Amino acid sequence: MKNEIKIINHSIEIVKVREFLRNNRSGAIVIFEGVVREFNKGEKIKNITYEAYEAMAIKEITKILNEQRKKLTNNNEIHSICIHHRVGKLNVGETSIIIGVSSEHREQAFLLCSNIMDQIKISVPIWKFEMSENGTYWV
Repeated sequence: MKNEIKIINHSIEIVKVREFLRNNRSGAIVIFEGVVREFNKGEKIKNITYEAYEAMAIKEITKILNEQRKKLTNNNEIHSICIHHRVGKLNVGETSIIIGVSSEHREQAFLLCSNIMDQIKISVPIWKFEMSENGTYWV
């Protein structure tokens, strides 16, 4: 199995993620793309700035990836996992995170992708600063 985890300060290139995931053994490629939305809790968002403690973020994402993979019944069917998280100022509509999983079957890929995203939001040292029409605040 191969993994790629990156914290980047430029636009996420989905084509490169797909290329990383593609192989002849996988029957499924699942990609989750997190996008900056226009409204959060009823407030109109102008932009979001993400900051990260990069070394710790990569270490924690790697830990999450390994833990979640081990929970799967057929974890040997997972072939590749690719996670790119963007930092810096992002406008509405821009991609902040992409998680891709390739596996023999779709069920494992969907489950792993979803579980990884849930855990990233809980424990990875990446912080979000929102600018709305009503002010700015850390989320």
